[in-house]
Amino acid sequence: MSPEGDWTFLEANPCGQWDWIQAATGLPIAEAIADELTGVAE
Repeated sequence: MSPEGDWTFLEANPCGQWDWIQAATGLPIAEAIADELTGVAE
């Protein structure tokens, strides 16, 4: 949890399974990761 109270989830396992979180919450997790990795994120 950040000082602002935001939760952060990071899966460093190359075979990790996190897509179910995106499906269950409707959050654009894959898009956010891609944006961060490509430098598009604010």
